Amino acid sequence: MSVFDLIGAANDVANLVNQPVLTVNVKRCVHAKNKASTCQTCLDACPVGAISLDNHQIVLDASCCVQCGLCLHTCPTGVFTGVDGVEKLLDCVKPLPRGRVIEIACPHHPQGDTRLSDAQHKIISTRCLAAYSLSTYASLRASGVKRIILRLDACVQCSIAELQAGIMRTAEEANALLSAGEQVVVPVTQVTEADLWEHPAQRSASKAVSRRELFRMFRKPIDKPAPGVVNEPEAVPASEITFDEHIPQERVRLVRALRQLGNAVHQGTYTPFRGLKAGMDCTACGVCAFACPTHALKIEWGDKQFALNFASGACTDCSLCTELCPVKTLAFDEPVLVEQAVRLEPKAITSGPLQRCRKCNAPFTSAELTELCPLCEYHRRFPFGRSMKADKQHE
Repeated sequence: MSVFDLIGAANDVANLVNQPVLTVNVKRCVHAKNKASTCQTCLDACPVGAISLDNHQIVLDASCCVQCGLCLHTCPTGVFTGVDGVEKLLDCVKPLPRGRVIEIACPHHPQGDTRLSDAQHKIISTRCLAAYSLSTYASLRASGVKRIILRLDACVQCSIAELQAGIMRTAEEANALLSAGEQVVVPVTQVTEADLWEHPAQRSASKAVSRRELFRMFRKPIDKPAPGVVNEPEAVPASEITFDEHIPQERVRLVRALRQLGNAVHQGTYTPFRGLKAGMDCTACGVCAFACPTHALKIEWGDKQFALNFASGACTDCSLCTELCPVKTLAFDEPVLVEQAVRLEPKAITSGPLQRCRKCNAPFTSAELTELCPLCEYHRRFPFGRSMKADKQHE
């Protein structure tokens, strides 16, 4: 092992030890807006039980957390934040020629200095491969990687071996989205000695520097252009779009990668993004839009018309809108196509005439001839009622 390998290994250990503890933003959790929510996505995903629900609030036990990174992309609303190692991984891939086949192994893999003969480049990640999500593989594909081989042959010896099933499910989702029959992400669970050959691996904790970049460091700086000479500006990538700050990082990264891939993704492919539909009995109350954690739903009130707009690319399927809708008119639809998902522009899913409540002046719509909004009408009929939802459950 060379000196550079020793330095890289030391950096790997330092990065693993100094990994920042995950932070929890309880305000993003669906339980903060709906006490009756039954969401337990992060609890079911955590392999060591470090996440719990106490009085409708997510609690993370940092002493039990193994920093696998699975919760970072499992939570639909982005409650957890931390370093998933994806940016380091992408930095390793950028200097490589396009069309390469790479192999990725976790930092605890016992055969770190060997790689499969099918791979042209091997990268040792800083995190468990469970931290890599659908957006990770889409971003690697957008960076020019032809195929991604995941070394899972040592997972059976790991204390959190149950994460292997989740890693393989994510690989299946990536193949369904990014390829038309050909495997882009290839999980490898069994390896023989004949499949391996020794070759130094690159650690994602340190960015690779090509020979050209190395010599460029010692090159004299290029003089500024003379007056009157203007360098042609670089084209702005199509993926450089503005996202709402409430959209989780996982969704932002995935939409950016799909936009960057463009025609490389089969346009007839369905995404994990689901559509949303609304019935004609929508009352234009706006509860769903106010509750939406990613602002995928927005309501527009005009003088005489209203429109409920929905952006499928921003929706993370948290189900808050369908759970909190007073009249239960919202329902999730079939998955949307890639070309629809990458467009974040909202589209009206229902609209209609608008009127103002005679008592509270709130905007509402109704097919019945009434001057009161549904809430005021309810209180008129049931002055001592507790709430519309509670009383409907007891009817």
